[in-house]
Amino acid sequence: MNQSHRFQRKTLAILLAGLLVFVAGCGNEAAPASAPVESEAETSAIRVLTTTASRGDLSRGTEFVGRLEAAESVKVFPKNQGQIVHTYFSAGDVVQAGDLLFELDTEDLETNLELAYLQYQTAVIGAETSLMNAERTKENSARQYVTVKDNWEDLEEDYDDQRSALRDARDLAKNGLDKAQKEYDEKYEGASAEEKKTLEAALKKAKTEYEAAATAFTTFVNTYEKTEDTYKTNKKNAKTDLEYAERAYDLVSGGGDGETLGSAESAIRQAQLSYERAQKALEDAKVYAPISGVITTKNADDSDMVAMTNPVYVISSQDKAPVVSFNLSEDGANALSVGDGVTVVYNGKEYQATIIEMAAEADAATGLYAAKAQPVVPLESVRSGAVVKVKASTANAQDELIIPLDLIEYDENQPYVYVYRDGVAVRVDLVTGVSTADSIVIESGLTDEDQIITTWHPDLKDGAAVYAPSLEASASQPEEAPSGDSSEEQPQESSSSAGDEKGE
Repeated sequence: MNQSHRFQRKTLAILLAGLLVFVAGCGNEAAPASAPVESEAETSAIRVLTTTASRGDLSRGTEFVGRLEAAESVKVFPKNQGQIVHTYFSAGDVVQAGDLLFELDTEDLETNLELAYLQYQTAVIGAETSLMNAERTKENSARQYVTVKDNWEDLEEDYDDQRSALRDARDLAKNGLDKAQKEYDEKYEGASAEEKKTLEAALKKAKTEYEAAATAFTTFVNTYEKTEDTYKTNKKNAKTDLEYAERAYDLVSGGGDGETLGSAESAIRQAQLSYERAQKALEDAKVYAPISGVITTKNADDSDMVAMTNPVYVISSQDKAPVVSFNLSEDGANALSVGDGVTVVYNGKEYQATIIEMAAEADAATGLYAAKAQPVVPLESVRSGAVVKVKASTANAQDELIIPLDLIEYDENQPYVYVYRDGVAVRVDLVTGVSTADSIVIESGLTDEDQIITTWHPDLKDGAAVYAPSLEASASQPEEAPSGDSSEEQPQESSSSAGDEKGE
């Protein structure tokens, strides 16, 4: 919707609103006492019309200007740059569709194909090797982690047993020391010199045995703590190595979900694509006639170098059926290709046609891509130069939500609409898709049930109170067939004294 039209529409709506207010004021004195009185909420709310999005298909067509040519004339381009080995026809010869016109030298193409095949084989071997190495690394890391984990568990089990044994030995030595000390204290003063030596020796021995047992216990505990720290570190490192190996294996293999393409498979596919391209280039070294007809121009002979931008032959159809030549913009050239269908409009009639020729490069002067289309049914004219219209579908959407284009407002570059929700206008930002002159696909933002406000009002904004009489009446009244009226239900509507419906 252009700005001037919307401004005029809004200005007219405001003038109408003022006129209605004036008329209503003049007529209040004569209003009958039984006239219905709107509620305060209805009076303050904006009365609106609503609609819903439809679901269906949408195709965006682009129109090009074309001209009729008296006879079909097709330029035959080489699909690769190279040297012609042999041409099979001359100017004036009659050819049939599918006849071999010329061949390019294939020596370099065959070399490229062989190299591409070797690269493909190398990619396959490399991918298998990468996958095997990643799998081996993963398995080794898993085994290493299990070993370190088992060692840690064995250490804990041995620690409990050895600690108990050393503690018992220490306690036993302590008991022996206490016993020796007690005997020494009780007997030493009254003992003979020989007995004193025996008591001293027994006490010394008990102390030595206790100190040795206590030292062994303490040394074992301290050594275990250091060993425990080492085992913990080894276990942590082994777990980190295992997780890294698992991630590396997933990157190479694709994770095994069937959806993610691993680096191994990606390398194979890339090499396979290069091989297929080289194979296609070799096949394209032989160029065949796309149509039956007479060769009107031959631009190259044997041993000549040719480029993809220069036609080698020009073939004109014998049956005089006209073809349509037209020029494409870059977008049109990207959307269409040889073999695609288009519609030709001539003298008000539509004819289905197929693109049979499209230039690989744009014209240096115009920047457009030359193309030709062959009508399936001959046009009712053989006169050259007649201007026709060529219509092509450059974008399609199927089973999508579609709304009229003029319902959409824009906040800078963000499209949005207002929807009716429980008496409130709610702004909904949209993601749009394919559009035509009057419709647009909504990819996200709306549902099939959303009530889109179609009424324009100067005070309509996000959060504004709105009133849709038909929606609120249908919500408050029981559903029953209207008596005495078999006509279809009227669209959801309510007029606004200060607004107008979008798109009118």
